[in-house]
Amino acid sequence: MLDEFTRADIDVFYAGLKLGVRAKAKRLGTLRSFFQSSVNRDRLEKTPVSPDLKPPKGASSVVNKAPFTDDELQRIIEACDRRLPVRWTNSISSGVWTGGDLKDFIWTMIYTGLRISDVALFEMKRFVSHFVPASSSWMNLAERWFGHLDNKAIKRGLPQRR
Repeated sequence: MLDEFTRADIDVFYAGLKLGVRAKAKRLGTLRSFFQSSVNRDRLEKTPVSPDLKPPKGASSVVNKAPFTDDELQRIIEACDRRLPVRWTNSISSGVWTGGDLKDFIWTMIYTGLRISDVALFEMKRFVSHFVPASSSWMNLAERWFGHLDNKAIKRGLPQRR
């Protein structure tokens, strides 16, 4: 049944898709992957998806997912500098929120996609703080983590073969 598809069938199908440019490009990628997988598994001799079939223009451009324009974001960040410190306390700890903390939080939300609803549901008792020296890098942390895994494996020992 797969061998009944022709390049013309694929062209008609792809041209008939009523999707946005990114969704259409993703659909083309999925179609290519499916038929290439069929070729790799010897279900087809050759893929019917033509190599000259290209995703629509603009499909690879980056989308600005931030809900604010650059000017609005700049005004928000400037407002953080005018924010007075706020003391907080809960059953676990206490501290002070400053404008710098607020800025860090906003940048984290913008660049990671963190949502307010995620933060509202966050439980502080799930948060584990780790000391990282100022002169340290993420590589040091990765090395320590791999060392920890090695130590666990050494303590556990090699499994006995039967």
